[in-house]
Amino acid sequence: MTTRMDRWGRQFWAKAWLLGWGAAVSVQAQGMDRPCQEAFILDAPLSAHPTVWMVLSPRMPYALQEWPRMRQAARSIGFDVVALRDPRVPDLEWRAALEVADLPELVSAPPVDEVQAARLGVLNHAPASVVTYCGCRHPWPVLGVMPDQAWLTLLRARQADLSTESCAAS
Repeated sequence: MTTRMDRWGRQFWAKAWLLGWGAAVSVQAQGMDRPCQEAFILDAPLSAHPTVWMVLSPRMPYALQEWPRMRQAARSIGFDVVALRDPRVPDLEWRAALEVADLPELVSAPPVDEVQAARLGVLNHAPASVVTYCGCRHPWPVLGVMPDQAWLTLLRARQADLSTESCAAS
């Protein structure tokens, strides 16, 4: 026997899946006019190689814990992965969190410029990831930790959006 709460739960998760993954994956269906946006990150030249720039913060429960898995998954499909630090996290707090998480490779991760990060919408949730490809960046960040399948689907979709316009011009 199905209870009212069971039906509500299934409907809720079905809607969450459709609205969350469906809207995020199908960028072209949303009518995005120009996927290629100006370069922004650390005033570094953007390569033609697909890259995911991840803004990390120890203030979000799973951001540092899931970093190695998400980095490895992105690398497995050919993305370069660059770690950036939330600029609001003081150096002492950052170093202490990395020590606890056993992530010494992130000690030298530079803070992203706070003004640029705010403009991009990557300060309110970590990890917040921005995809660049063929010298352009995708206008929509990927927010949060997610299972590998969803993460890789979003990265591929962002790369596909950028390749249609920016790689042709390169």
